[in-house]
Amino acid sequence: MASKLNLIFIWYYLSFLVLYSVCFREDQWGYHINSQWGDEFNVCNHTHDQSPIKIVYKDSVYDPVLTPPILHGGWTYVPTSVLMLQNNGHTIELVFKDRHIRMHGAHLTHEFYLKQCHFHWGESIDQQGSEHWLNGHQYDAEMHCVFINVNFVEGTEAETYDREAWAVFGVLIKFDAEKTNPYIEYLLSHTEAIRDAGQNYSFNQEEHKADIKHLLPDDLSEYYRYQGSLTSPPCYEFVVWTIFHNPIHISTHQAERLFELHNAVVEQNEGFTNITGNFRPPQPLAGRTVFRSFNKANAASTPQTTLLTIILLIATAFILY
Repeated sequence: MASKLNLIFIWYYLSFLVLYSVCFREDQWGYHINSQWGDEFNVCNHTHDQSPIKIVYKDSVYDPVLTPPILHGGWTYVPTSVLMLQNNGHTIELVFKDRHIRMHGAHLTHEFYLKQCHFHWGESIDQQGSEHWLNGHQYDAEMHCVFINVNFVEGTEAETYDREAWAVFGVLIKFDAEKTNPYIEYLLSHTEAIRDAGQNYSFNQEEHKADIKHLLPDDLSEYYRYQGSLTSPPCYEFVVWTIFHNPIHISTHQAERLFELHNAVVEQNEGFTNITGNFRPPQPLAGRTVFRSFNKANAASTPQTTLLTIILLIATAFILY
């Protein structure tokens, strides 16, 4: 009897150790300790081909072969039965449970299917949190839509060695009190059901179909392209990045719901903490070339430089007058 109890105790003890080690490993790549990622995930310490980066229009190279990406398989209207919204403890994800949406073109050599879209945001509603910077400007937030090469089984070793294993769309986001994004509203109206890490919400019971196109800018022809990595551990360098030049807008009220989500970290006597600042700082460009699909006279400007230009013009006109 005693030996049986001992075996039961040992089994529970070993189970606890396994569970603890998994949870401990997961927590180690929290965004607030990103400088320590390399201690556990060696690739994160690489000084080349890491993401995100700072993109500067005048330093990028125009490439006419970069045609707009072609989306098919029901991008505009996706049956809600294939959608799931989840809180993974690091961000909010819109997960596509089948390979319904496909993408090719844009000078990619493979076809890809859409796996999920997720978001990155700042420490607070008035602090920027995009991962990629454009012309010296960090945006309020950023969305990534992750496409997987159809030739790979996700998670296989071969995937880590192919430079085109994943193709990720990066969409910069501006918070605007006056502009409400109807599809973002549709998604975030369910955040109460996924407040805590590990919770998910299935759209199976909803009768209408999702209009996914509102997640992207209206113009898909203007973008930047470079070879990079995942922006979270294990930081594998198998990502072809497509960063759209034009941002999308969501209202500040909609954005506030993101800051209400709880992460997987429990503070003593305080319960779960909120997900904030879930972005990785820009990494060295390290000699890489950033290509762009377009030429535009005012593309090198940012909201700040545009405002400064207007002020200078008004001041000059006043002096001359």
